[in-house]
Amino acid sequence: MSSGLSDQEINEFLKDHGAELGHLDAVVVDLNGIVRGKRYPMDQAAKLLSEGMNYPTAAFTLDVTGDCADPLGNGFSDGDPDGVALPVPGTLGVLDGAHGRSGMVLMTSFHRDGRVNRLEPRQVAAGALEKFTEKTGMTPMVAFELEFFLFDEERDAEGMPHLPDIPGGAGRKWLPQVYDIMELDRYQPFFSDLYRSCEGMGIPATVTICEFAPGQFEVNLAHHADALVAADQCSLFRHLVKMVARKHGLQASFLSKPFIDQIGSGMHLHISLPDGQGRNLFDPSAFPETAKASLAHAAGGLLDTMADGMGIFAPNLNAFRRFQPNATAPVGRSWGHNNRSVAVRVPLCEDSSMRLEHRVAGADANPYMVLAAVLAGIDYGLAHQCDPGVPVTGNAGEATDTGLPLNWRDALEILGQSTVMKEYLGADYLPVYCAIKEAEREKFMATISRQEIDWYL
Repeated sequence: MSSGLSDQEINEFLKDHGAELGHLDAVVVDLNGIVRGKRYPMDQAAKLLSEGMNYPTAAFTLDVTGDCADPLGNGFSDGDPDGVALPVPGTLGVLDGAHGRSGMVLMTSFHRDGRVNRLEPRQVAAGALEKFTEKTGMTPMVAFELEFFLFDEERDAEGMPHLPDIPGGAGRKWLPQVYDIMELDRYQPFFSDLYRSCEGMGIPATVTICEFAPGQFEVNLAHHADALVAADQCSLFRHLVKMVARKHGLQASFLSKPFIDQIGSGMHLHISLPDGQGRNLFDPSAFPETAKASLAHAAGGLLDTMADGMGIFAPNLNAFRRFQPNATAPVGRSWGHNNRSVAVRVPLCEDSSMRLEHRVAGADANPYMVLAAVLAGIDYGLAHQCDPGVPVTGNAGEATDTGLPLNWRDALEILGQSTVMKEYLGADYLPVYCAIKEAEREKFMATISRQEIDWYL
C-alpha cells in the first residue's frame, strides 16, 4: 500500500518546514475521540509520509482510560496484530505547541492485506458516508461548532477545575459573560496562537464567541463539501485547542458538563444535502415542489432515531448531566426554525444554504460517530418520509422527553438493538462499540466517589 500523500506534497512540506520543526506526530483518532499515535524525529519523516507506519488494529478498541477489555475478541485474543496506518491527504501541517513548532499528520488504518480497518471510527464514518451517497444520491456538506472551557492547569483544594486568574481579568469570579468582547480580549494570546495553528493545519476555524458559562467559548468551523474532511478537522481542532491551551498554562476541556450549576458544552453539526449538480435538496429555489418536505422528512428521521443514537451523542456518564430543562441543551425530540431550544434547528440562512443543525451531541462525543449517526437518521427520514410534527415556536426545553434514554445504561442498550444504527455503523462494529462502552460504564460504577463517603459513611 502506498501513502495517500503525493511525492510533491511530501517534498514541499519537508523543504518548507523540515529544518524548523522539532518532530512530526503521526496521529489517529480513537473511539473516544482521543488523539493517539507516534512521535517521529524529522530525519524519519520522509519514510513515514511515503510508507506509513505500523499500528495495532485493535488500538481503536481502547476505552477512555487507555485500557483494552478485548471486546468480542479484538485485542489480546487475536494476538494484537499490527496493521498499517497511512497519511490522510490534506492533513499534513504545522502547529505551535507548548514546546515549540512541530508537525502533525492524521493517519487512517488498514489491515496488512489492504482491507480498511472497520474498528477505526474514521473508517466507520467513511463507510456511512459512502452508503448515504449511494442510497440518496446526495453528498452532504457539513460544518461543526464546538463549545469548550478554559481552566487553570492547577485544580482547587477539592480537586475541581477553576478559572484561570489571567491578566486583565476580574479574578476567579464565576460570572457568565456571553458574547462579551472584552472577555475574548483577555484570552486573545491563546486564541491568536490557536488560529495560527489552525491555519498551519488547514483547519478553517472562523467565528469565536464567549458562551453562557464563565470560561466557556465556542468556535465555528467552516462548512466543507466533504463531510469526512469536516469530521477530520473537528477531531484535530479539539487536539489543537488542548495543545495550545497547555502552552498558555491553561487546560482546555470539552467535557459535556464540568459543573452541575453551569451550562454544558455541545457539538453542533450543520448539514445540507447537495446533489451531483450542486443543488441543495433543502433549497426551495432549486426544488420548489419538494424542498420543504425533504427538510421536514430529514428532521423527522433525526427525531425518530434520536433515542437510537443517544449512546453516541452522549458517550459517557457525565454527558447525560448536560440534558437538563432550560439549560440550552435539548431534552426532547423537537425541531423548529430559528429556535435554540430544540434538538434539530433550522437556522436563519439563505435558501441556497438551507440546512439542519443537530444540537444533541456533547462536545466530547466522537465527531466521526456523530456524523455516521446523523447520516443514518436523515437517510431513515427521507426513505420513510418521517413526520417531525409541528415546528416548535416557543421553549422546547422546559420538560424532559420520557421517550429518550437519558441515562448511560439505557442508551447503550437501545443503541445496541438499533437496526438503523447497525446498518450505518456496521453489523460487526456496533456490538464492539457497545461492548467497550458498557465495560467502561461498569468500571466507572465500580469506583467509590467522595460524595458517597460524605453522604453515607
